[in-house]
Amino acid sequence: MPTLPTATPRHARGPRHASAPGAGDIVLAGAVLNFCYYGFIIHALANPDGKFGGVVATWVQSARVILAPAYLVAGRVGCGGAEIRPFVARAWAFDVHLIAVNLIVAAVLFVASRRYWTAWSQQLHGDSGLHIGDDRQRVAGSSFGAVLWGAVAALWWLILENDLFDSAAHCRWLQPWFLFREPLLTTFVHGCATLAAALSPATKNVGKPP
Repeated sequence: MPTLPTATPRHARGPRHASAPGAGDIVLAGAVLNFCYYGFIIHALANPDGKFGGVVATWVQSARVILAPAYLVAGRVGCGGAEIRPFVARAWAFDVHLIAVNLIVAAVLFVASRRYWTAWSQQLHGDSGLHIGDDRQRVAGSSFGAVLWGAVAALWWLILENDLFDSAAHCRWLQPWFLFREPLLTTFVHGCATLAAALSPATKNVGKPP
């Protein structure tokens, strides 16, 4: 399977635009932002009585109005019908907030990188090492399908199959650092979506003259 393209020359008009960032650079930027935000969230979750914890809790509650669709999709914390501890209720609210913010960051960077997709596509196409049109189309098509379904599966698990709060046992053993998987899965989704975007033009333009 192809890897994320690295930095490649950008077709631009001025010397300031001599090179384009690699796909991996943009995905990495999203990961850094999301994991840093995760650090703030779990620190506040683990220290609710501290000043910082109170500020973050207030911010999460205030942002809930803006992120209302995310909470609507998430439903409500279940815990398998068991009693819901205050920590679990707070962790659920923080978790939904974290997922929403992480996905917004990834989506903004993904859309902003659209102008580089053609350059990344050309790099992947050139790095494939194949010189037969049919083989190129087959490899690009199968790779595109694999990474696209990978992004969809991870996104489905992240949003609709969140099992951190689905049973009494999970709620009982819940720890703040368990929310680590949210930025991890978001980074995976972002990486797969970016690679799929780079492969899609290659699949359409394979075999065509430059």
